[in-house]
Amino acid sequence: MEFEDNTRTRNHYIGDLNYHIIFSTKFRRKCLSKIKNELYDEFRYCESKSHFKIKTMKQDKDHIHLLVNIKPTYSLGQTINRMKQMTTNYLYRNERSRLWLRKFYWAKRLTVWTHGYFASTIGQISEEIVWNYIENQGK
Repeated sequence: MEFEDNTRTRNHYIGDLNYHIIFSTKFRRKCLSKIKNELYDEFRYCESKSHFKIKTMKQDKDHIHLLVNIKPTYSLGQTINRMKQMTTNYLYRNERSRLWLRKFYWAKRLTVWTHGYFASTIGQISEEIVWNYIENQGK
């Protein structure tokens, strides 16, 4: 069940947890611009198979900003690990993006993202400000 203000409720919780998340590419390689469509498709696929909703996302050459709503029963770490794993695996299964990424990452291990990330909770008052900030990335 969801309220009019998008607050989620289940048997044991009521909540609305929104996060501004930033992933950077490994070694800050500027490799995301040519695989933008594949990247966005995979984040949307990951969203459809998971416990979070992506409200908006924009990528720059070496990082991506996401505004994400996560169920309170899952940790932020679990969600981020799932996003990074699924997007990396998809990008390397897609021939076009794999050939492009191999120009930047030639190790046997499949890699796109750094181990770290930025995450910040946002309140409902500042959601519009964060939304506008993310939408203006890469301009």
